[in-house]
Amino acid sequence: MMIPLISICIPSYNRPKELQRLLLSVDVSKVDSIEIIVCEDMSPDRLAIREVCERFKKESAYKLRYFENFSNLGYDANLRELISKAEGEYVMFMGDDDEFVEGALDKYIEFLLSHLDSGYILRSYQNIYKNGSKEVFRYYPKDQSFIPGKATYVELFDKSVFISGFCVKTKLARFYETNYLDGSLLYQLYLLAEICLSH
Repeated sequence: MMIPLISICIPSYNRPKELQRLLLSVDVSKVDSIEIIVCEDMSPDRLAIREVCERFKKESAYKLRYFENFSNLGYDANLRELISKAEGEYVMFMGDDDEFVEGALDKYIEFLLSHLDSGYILRSYQNIYKNGSKEVFRYYPKDQSFIPGKATYVELFDKSVFISGFCVKTKLARFYETNYLDGSLLYQLYLLAEICLSH
């Protein structure tokens, strides 16, 4: 059995319709290059979220693993729970109200395969507003690499606040695991700091 390159990790709470939209937006040419993990965090809509995931598993070629937390862990601890369950070389977080841009995952995988020494990957993304307008956020005109250190951490900090597409090497995320920031909603920024300072 092939180890997936990316574990798409989705912390889920109370948004079954949005989660379904996200799952349906996953489009990868090599199906076995990804796995999808959903950790439902004891929300009032748990049954609806479970149904969305079970239906997706039956109707999709993608591997989806669905977990229900026994108590509400909160955002930061649920991210750690997802990391602990990931089998991929990288974890990519997606909010349960996000969606993938068509064709973007294949490009992302192509990039990753030629940069497997990277600990953290900063991605471009697009906001779609309620009025239908779109805004693309691409921070640099072309792909580039950064050397580990404080300057890299400072450079990438404010570009890494959103969880959508936040991608780190799984083994590093596990190495730096801590519950110190629980309740802060900043766990991904902590991972960014530790990984960019040293890797």
